[in-house]
Amino acid sequence: MRGNRGVTVAALAVGAGFAVLVLLRPLPVAAGTLTSYLVQCTTVLVAAVLMAVKARGSAGGLRRARLLISVSLLLATAGGVAVLVLRATGAAVPIPSPADALHFLFVPVCVAGLLSYPVRDDVPGSRTQLVLDGLVATTALWFVTWTAALAPAHVGAGLPPTTAATILAYPASDAFLVAVAAGALRRVAVEARREVGLAVAGLLLYVTSDVAYTVLAAQGRYTAYSWVGALAEAGLLLLVVAFVGSCSGGRLSRTWVRAAATVPWCGVAGALVFAAAAAVLGHDLGGMSLGLLVALMVALCLRQLVATRDRELVARRLRESQARLEHDARHDHLTGLGNLAHARRALEVACAAADDGTIVLLLDLDGFKQVNDSFGHSTGDALLVAVAERLRGAARPADTVCRTGGDEFLVALTATGEEAARAVAEHLLAALARPVEIGARTVVLGASIGLAPVRAGRTPDDVLRDADLAMYQAKAAGRGSAVVFQPWMHERSQRELSVTTALRRALREGGLELDYQPLVRLETGEVTGVEALLRWRPADGPPIPPDEFIGLAEAAGLMPEVDAWVLDRACADLAAWRAAGVPLARTSVNVSRRSLTPALPTTVLAALARHGLRGEDLCVEVTETSVAPDPAAAATVLLQLRAVGVRIALDDFGIGQSSLSELATLPVDVVKLDRSFLAHAGERDGDALVTSVVALCTALGLDVVAEGIEDRATAARLAAAGCAYGQGFALGRPQRPEQVVGVIVTGVGGVRGNALTVPR
Repeated sequence: MRGNRGVTVAALAVGAGFAVLVLLRPLPVAAGTLTSYLVQCTTVLVAAVLMAVKARGSAGGLRRARLLISVSLLLATAGGVAVLVLRATGAAVPIPSPADALHFLFVPVCVAGLLSYPVRDDVPGSRTQLVLDGLVATTALWFVTWTAALAPAHVGAGLPPTTAATILAYPASDAFLVAVAAGALRRVAVEARREVGLAVAGLLLYVTSDVAYTVLAAQGRYTAYSWVGALAEAGLLLLVVAFVGSCSGGRLSRTWVRAAATVPWCGVAGALVFAAAAAVLGHDLGGMSLGLLVALMVALCLRQLVATRDRELVARRLRESQARLEHDARHDHLTGLGNLAHARRALEVACAAADDGTIVLLLDLDGFKQVNDSFGHSTGDALLVAVAERLRGAARPADTVCRTGGDEFLVALTATGEEAARAVAEHLLAALARPVEIGARTVVLGASIGLAPVRAGRTPDDVLRDADLAMYQAKAAGRGSAVVFQPWMHERSQRELSVTTALRRALREGGLELDYQPLVRLETGEVTGVEALLRWRPADGPPIPPDEFIGLAEAAGLMPEVDAWVLDRACADLAAWRAAGVPLARTSVNVSRRSLTPALPTTVLAALARHGLRGEDLCVEVTETSVAPDPAAAATVLLQLRAVGVRIALDDFGIGQSSLSELATLPVDVVKLDRSFLAHAGERDGDALVTSVVALCTALGLDVVAEGIEDRATAARLAAAGCAYGQGFALGRPQRPEQVVGVIVTGVGGVRGNALTVPR
């Protein structure tokens, strides 16, 4: 920016100094003329060097354009130097001369540079049209110049033809250059507008000086040491300012660009006005003027032909671009299949036609996330492409195959029944079950498919929803299967949504409750603890069982909040019992998989501190499934809880596949035998199994609690097998906090001595 400003100030100083030199004329004419040529040659050379420097820092079309313009300015400099040498030696400057040839060579090279500038994508018109625009504008401007100035001054009269042609060619060539530059200004990329715009202004001044040169040279009165030379120098200095430094410091406004672009057409308007005035007034324009008018009409016709061709070309490109955009908007760029928008459009057509023969298959890959996480997204993308190819090959030609998102695909079967659709679904499952070779890897995937028929009165959203529900039912059924939508799936989905919404409200408004089930020492019937069991009894409806709402809370991500509430409420009830003198050792709470995170110890300690309890007053129960995803991380969390005295219980022991190994790796204090252990109680093998497990746990220093005890005989057998604690309806049903107090105080009776009482 400072460099730009410095050059601008220097240009203004040179221009002002040259203007003073010309106006005051302190030098003799010969010396002044040489000085004028020297200053102009130096200015053009500086502009050429500056443009060459800018070209070095450019690339592509911009570099080529700047190099060509720099070369053209060097040609102009050479022409000026030739005249300067002749003047300095006192020799006459012939017309035409080598200097004139160099000048006329400068014009086409400069035009080539202007045509090489990068073009904006949103501006129509070819380079041919731009050249024709220049010819039209040049012819019109030349007509006006000739008619208004040159003809009345009898320019060229009495001169040799070559001399007259050379003199007249100067303003004509310069006008063509200005017209092309002004036309290019509208088309060039934004980063080049400033230099082209200033160049147009400089060339306008220069062409004005050339018109004056033509008139004065034809009359033998031209000298560079005059206002004409000052005007030319001003134009050249504008070129220097245009070509210096970076153009990012000042971009031309759209208004300026539009105004500059109209300059050439002012000549066309002037030509029409002059021609009309001459016709009205009856003036004879002369042969030259008439010839120029004819040339103008021819140039206009050619320009319109080329403009029409360019418009048709642009229109064709726009149609092709529109077609590509429409295709891209309705197709997946990775697989080439239709996308969700394409699928919806196909379903809209089928629904509008009430086509009961259309059945939608919604397919979701099983295990795709694991492939992505294990091998990376590039492998995942390659797998999706392979799946798309298999679906294309397995589907019928009339069927629509789409990728609706992620690893989900849709196949719309036309003119088919439910049985045929099932067969197609099985065929697709078989095709996808084959191993896929991706580079050096072999990937085996499955899929789950939901089928939903199109029925009269249904919308695309209805059909997609039904297919989605059926697909998730297929996943729940064990994956690798196809399930047809049934109305009960929608009813269940609505029920689940309603229950989940109500659960959020109940959690927020205190609508949940805790019941407590006693934990009993089998020998004596003493209640040594209670387990907090979450209950939901809506005020406006029947109780909702935990088996229904716990799973929905897990799916909705509510379990951490639910677990935190249960923990706090259980601690509050235990503190209240203690304050009332109820002798209870501890309370147990269940913790879900989603809550088994590094934040759990902090939550537990906060709840204990809030109600004045110690870690020994609490037992946290976890299941094998809750620790299975990351046993090491779970063990770290549980160890932190044990460090503050909290007891850890492994709940539902015996229903997993690796429960015995969990005993060795997890920091647990209590093992709670699942009720499935009691299914064969009283049988030799069943009793032997219980005895063995109890003995193993005892050897490991773990307390054993048997769950699901429903009669006295079972309690007695468990006690005989060495099981110290029990829980179940025979020992105490889950009760509300105020009801369970009586059981805690009185106990339930042991298996020896007293009869076992069954609390109600």
